[in-house]
Amino acid sequence: MSGKKIVISLICIISLIALVIGIIYKTDINKERTFYATVIEVSKEYILVKPLPGEKIRKKADMIIIHTNETYKVDDSILVYYKGEVPEVNPSPINVLKIELIGTKVPNKKDEINEKENNDEIVNNSSNDVNNKQDSVDNNDTTINSNDSNNNETNNYTEEDVIKYFDDRLNEVSNYEKTDSYKEKAKKIFTTTVDFLFYDGEIKGHTFKDLSSAAKLKILNIAFNIDNKINEKFPDYKNELSSKYHDAKDRIVAKYLELTVNVCANHDEYCDKAKEVWGTIKEKAGISWNTIKKYASSGISNIKEWYEVYSSK
Repeated sequence: MSGKKIVISLICIISLIALVIGIIYKTDINKERTFYATVIEVSKEYILVKPLPGEKIRKKADMIIIHTNETYKVDDSILVYYKGEVPEVNPSPINVLKIELIGTKVPNKKDEINEKENNDEIVNNSSNDVNNKQDSVDNNDTTINSNDSNNNETNNYTEEDVIKYFDDRLNEVSNYEKTDSYKEKAKKIFTTTVDFLFYDGEIKGHTFKDLSSAAKLKILNIAFNIDNKINEKFPDYKNELSSKYHDAKDRIVAKYLELTVNVCANHDEYCDKAKEVWGTIKEKAGISWNTIKKYASSGISNIKEWYEVYSSK
């Protein structure tokens, strides 16, 4: 082969490689991606958000500006769906497809009043009126302003809304395909679930600690099934998460058993149902009595109660 033909062949090969790389890059930036973030600033035309630690988008920008007409509050937790390039500037503008509100901080009424005073929104109120409002705040720090439609919405979130949120996430992962894109979404659902259960995460204005025992047991069961569904499609997914998530399944099982023991000890009407669900969890997880004894951190005095629940007696 002559030198000229070799040069032409090399040019063709390089051009083909460049074309393939270009197609892959274009496909990648145009696919739907997501990240979790916290709202740090709010205006009438936009919100400024900070992606959570571990989100890949933080490699490009620490802050993202999102133009939206929706109403959000500082400290709201959101899931952002977007596509396209992320400019390496702060704050970075991106092409947002939709925003899902994950959790919102219930405002303290005293803070609301102070904010209004600072913004001269209640300048015309008499001093007596302000004092009356302050007295009301002292007695009802967590009362939500009835004139604020957004706060009403937050206040109206019930335990059933929180349970439905996790039911929806279970249905979502159940329908995922075995692709990298769905794997990333599944990982985010699992970490959000674990953060809610064990790290004071907030969903629909609630934390796990403030739920009733029945609601906690329902959500723990859903969390167990979320992990099972993700494992069916992505068996190695926990290897790509922080170490604090690696033993999450064991902690979910132990927490479910612990709560069931307490519910039944208190003769709660949910006891029979909790035991029934425990039987399913035990079977799916293949949990032995030796494993249960390791979970029984409350001491040997409770072993009998733990065994009764374990054996569904």
